[in-house]
Amino acid sequence: MNFSEKARAMRMKSPLTLREIGERCNVSESMVSRYISGAAKPPDDVAEKILEVLRNSEQDDDRCVCAAHIDDLRRLIRQQQREKRVLFGIIVFFLVFTLLLYLDATHGAWGVIRYVE
Repeated sequence: MNFSEKARAMRMKSPLTLREIGERCNVSESMVSRYISGAAKPPDDVAEKILEVLRNSEQDDDRCVCAAHIDDLRRLIRQQQREKRVLFGIIVFFLVFTLLLYLDATHGAWGVIRYVE
């Protein structure tokens, strides 16, 4: 695989524009386009720099995607924790209510209050 094929494949995955690649490599946008298309052969140092910029942009993009996924996961975890607290509250309420019904049925007057006659 020659430089232009490798650079073209990496460019498809990169979020960078030709202008951004050129700015990072100190080369004009049109020359970057010619190098990547194979119309011109870049000097070795420029070819290495272009590949390095493209490689780093892929990693940066992956980090952004991972960070976005981590934020989504954190949001989901917080939402599940809230739902668990609500569910726990409902369960506690029904347990206390059931206990009070049981005490009323077995001891009368909620099992706590006794009327003196």
